[in-house]
Amino acid sequence: GPPKLTNIVKPKKLAENDEFLAKCAATGNPLPGITWKKDNQTVVHNSLNGLRIRTKIKKKSSSQLRIKRVKEAIHEGTYTCVVDNHVDPPILSSATLDICALPCENGELNKKRCRCICEDGWEGESCNVRTCALECGVGETFDRDSCQCQCRDGFSLESGTCVPVTTPAPDDSCRTGIPCQNGGTCREYKKPMVVHHINAAVEET
Repeated sequence: GPPKLTNIVKPKKLAENDEFLAKCAATGNPLPGITWKKDNQTVVHNSLNGLRIRTKIKKKSSSQLRIKRVKEAIHEGTYTCVVDNHVDPPILSSATLDICALPCENGELNKKRCRCICEDGWEGESCNVRTCALECGVGETFDRDSCQCQCRDGFSLESGTCVPVTTPAPDDSCRTGIPCQNGGTCREYKKPMVVHHINAAVEET
């Protein structure tokens, strides 16, 4: 009789470096042979990096296509099992292999949706950004990498608070008698005491 599939290729969604295994089996008289295609191009044992094909023909025909570590750029595509006894028309079983290459640095990959489920304290497409609910005050800007508030330009940190930077007044802006000293601060000027020494001449008589 004509060939009949007893096991079909099933679609898979995997992460990079996962193992891919596709099985195909059929009966018929005469027993059919089984070949494989990827994206309509015939593939054989070792024709792709890491691809292995193992076929047995006894009471029925069966074949396995295995890739130990899948790579998106090489292995993603549609795989087809071709069953042919060279008497009847060949029959096909096809399925798509989707490979998600998204790295999840601090989380787990949802292969079906190709998205990361981040651990607590992490966010972002690859779970590589720290979650931080810190609120910054006036004069501060938020630094996401360190999860800290930093002072904006024109502000400086004093006692844990960002305060405006004051520009020292120039010498000519100080009030009369209060010149600017080191550090640019106008300080009260105290006139130094002048001691006059009077030398009295003593005449000897």
